[in-house]
Amino acid sequence: MVRMFSYYLELERRASRDELTDLYNRHYLNNYFETNPNQGGALFLIDLDGFKWVNDTFGHDEGDLVLKEVALRLRRLMEPIPDSRVYRLGGDEFLIKIAHALSKETVIGYAEQILSVLKEWDDHLPLSASIGIAQYDSDEQADLGRLLKEADIALYQSKSSGKNTYKFYK
Repeated sequence: MVRMFSYYLELERRASRDELTDLYNRHYLNNYFETNPNQGGALFLIDLDGFKWVNDTFGHDEGDLVLKEVALRLRRLMEPIPDSRVYRLGGDEFLIKIAHALSKETVIGYAEQILSVLKEWDDHLPLSASIGIAQYDSDEQADLGRLLKEADIALYQSKSSGKNTYKFYK
């Protein structure tokens, strides 16, 4: 019976966690939005600038180490912030969700902190991050698909404007 329960817990962990970084995954994010649709908050969609070069130059093992380090840095950064979670959506794309209303100044402060912790690498790793931000109010029904699309549009604008920066949707 104990072995069965342990097996169940392991299956549940694998269904909700990214195997490489142990961050929450897209499946967990979807479930979270389904059960908490009216919270309000902000999504920070983060994409690493220069990651393809790292994989192409040093190989996927080095790339995996970078992804694990990004996960660690983001987790440490978000630890003291209530109602925040870090997700790996796939590849070099991460998402931070903060589940409460935030002023624009507070969101900017978080975005600048994220950029700061993701641009300090050894000289041989020219990495930084670009961030797309989507905010939403608690009085609206949160549509994860729409919010991800908005954050993705903002991320594209961020990358187009020179990388290592953030943009808000709208």
